[in-house]
Amino acid sequence: MNSTHWLKLEEQKVAEQVDRYFRSSRMTLREKLFHALLIAQYDLEAHHFCSEDERQRLILYIDILESMLSKLQGLEKQA
Repeated sequence: MNSTHWLKLEEQKVAEQVDRYFRSSRMTLREKLFHALLIAQYDLEAHHFCSEDERQRLILYIDILESMLSKLQGLEKQA
């Protein structure tokens, strides 16, 4: 996985989870985050949750993924 020193602790945990879920070494961190975001958004829109608490966790997960993608885009623009 790419260096994630620029992420908050919570974001680092999500990055590790996403990296374990998408095991392909051919995918970049950006691609993994993007696909995780697509899956999470689909789950939210399709009501694939059992409780309001689960729905809120899904919304938080989506927010974290979007934040990470935004940070990554900013870093790529600087390079």
